[in-house]
Amino acid sequence: LRREPMAYDYEFLLRIRAPRPVVFERLLRIEHLARWFSGWARIDPKVGGTFMFGGETCIVLPKGRGWTTTIDEGEPLRRFAFTWPILGAPSRVAYDLEDDGEAATRLRVTHSRVPVRETTCGAVREAWRVCLGNLKAIAEGRSDGLRPDHGPVERPEVRLATIIDAPRERVF
Repeated sequence: LRREPMAYDYEFLLRIRAPRPVVFERLLRIEHLARWFSGWARIDPKVGGTFMFGGETCIVLPKGRGWTTTIDEGEPLRRFAFTWPILGAPSRVAYDLEDDGEAATRLRVTHSRVPVRETTCGAVREAWRVCLGNLKAIAEGRSDGLRPDHGPVERPEVRLATIIDAPRERVF
């Protein structure tokens, strides 16, 4: 009896305060992809077009430089989907966009059949949340923030310093 490896499915829903064409552009243009999804990207944004991406800030660290896949489903300004071959497994990513009033977009992101739950940067779900938070910030005209980090942990501790712009007696 041969047991198949477990696969994980993820779904994320976001409301982005930007029109659907702006959000769709942030999903497909390389200068935006490199700010929220991967360290670098090359894309021919059409069904059947080649999509290559990689780098050290990907949700899953590539073996080698990156991945090459094709866009296998799409509808301009509404849907974009591709197969992402992670560890030889054909996981699938899909982005679906709907208007939410005149100045906002509802984005549904699904990543199905993911062969791992954890990567060298932590949980896949959390890495997606970080990246999608950056997508939201960029689409809304703000700066991106954190990126997945696959670097080895030097010391297993966390330190946080906070500067509070207030008089000492008010803080205490």
